[in-house]
Amino acid sequence: MATADTLARQSSARQDLLATAESILDPLVDFLMRGGLGANAVKQALIKCYVRSASQLLSDKGMSPTTSRVALLSELTRAEVASAFESREFEDHADPMLVHDLATILNVWHTDDQFCIPFGAMPRELDIVGRPGRPCFADLVRVASPKRSSSEMLQRLVASGVVQIIEEKTVRALSRAFKPREYDSAAVAYIGQQVSGLLRTFRRNSNASVLKVSKFTEKSVKTDHPIEVRREPEVSGFVSERAMELLRSVDDWFVKHADADCSVTSSTAHYTVSVFLSRSEDGSLQSVQGT
Repeated sequence: MATADTLARQSSARQDLLATAESILDPLVDFLMRGGLGANAVKQALIKCYVRSASQLLSDKGMSPTTSRVALLSELTRAEVASAFESREFEDHADPMLVHDLATILNVWHTDDQFCIPFGAMPRELDIVGRPGRPCFADLVRVASPKRSSSEMLQRLVASGVVQIIEEKTVRALSRAFKPREYDSAAVAYIGQQVSGLLRTFRRNSNASVLKVSKFTEKSVKTDHPIEVRREPEVSGFVSERAMELLRSVDDWFVKHADADCSVTSSTAHYTVSVFLSRSEDGSLQSVQGT
């Protein structure tokens, strides 16, 4: 039987977890609200997430994820669980490779001698429509992401603000890194990928001993004393410059060691390294690096 002290500790841990959940959800809800999603739509998505997680947890324990078991574990009603199971949208139909493929196109554009100026790693302006003896954007897509439509990829890259069309004839890369605009469909996928990746790293590291896996990199630095907000551009510029140095070296390593002929299977995975600069409520600044 649980003692009063044990119950008190469990209650405290639960409150701490709820407080953490609220701090994570607060900026997320603001993002969703500005994108036009209300509480009811998010509630339905949250229910499906709980049902998926509870089903996986039961399966990991060798138990069949029945409606009753999932409802009990997730604190949902049987009707809510049954509805989630029956929903056509229960499985994630989002394109998980979209952001990866867009980023790959930009990377090849900056590193492949067909599409960039050698040694300087400066991307060439590419023709939209191919001409004899000159590489065009369609050629780039065929090399970097052959299963994708070049017109769709160009549309998404332009909409995301990382590629510019010049006089309706050529296209120019404005960035090696894929950083889409807010609420563009690719931007939403990008944000989801970044946030979920960071949370998966925290989850993996906090359960590394139980899962019997190694911890991923989880490093952060924070100012010892507050910095005046007026200096934020200075701080942001410095972090951005150093972050790009790190990411370029990591990206070069990934390109060198990745197997281009390797297909996506249960024994393969994609890896991401991200660097974030954030400002906490007390005005101090911190950068976070997660893998």
